[in-house]
Amino acid sequence: EGESIVDELKRQIESYQSSINLLCKDLEEERSASAIAANASMAKMTQLEEEKAALKMEALQYLRMMEEQAEYDMEALERANDHIAEKEKEIQDLEYELEFYRNNLPDDGESE
Repeated sequence: EGESIVDELKRQIESYQSSINLLCKDLEEERSASAIAANASMAKMTQLEEEKAALKMEALQYLRMMEEQAEYDMEALERANDHIAEKEKEIQDLEYELEFYRNNLPDDGESE
């Protein structure tokens, strides 16, 4: 009977060790899967951060281009307005000159 209890205890120990080994194997598989998932998540986060930085740089570049275009357009508009003002001044000067000649030159109808 003494040996049978010892044998029974040895079988229980072996059974517990087998269960512990299976649990350790399952735990290691879970750790491995978790590590793979964490690495994949980190890789995706890094990729998204790189894409975000690239988009931000592109947006800033477009913003600078739009600001430069707006500045160029404003300068062109100012030049056009200056040109219009010059032409309006020329027209006004010509109108004054025409009025002067109308007032100071004899009419063709009067000289006959």
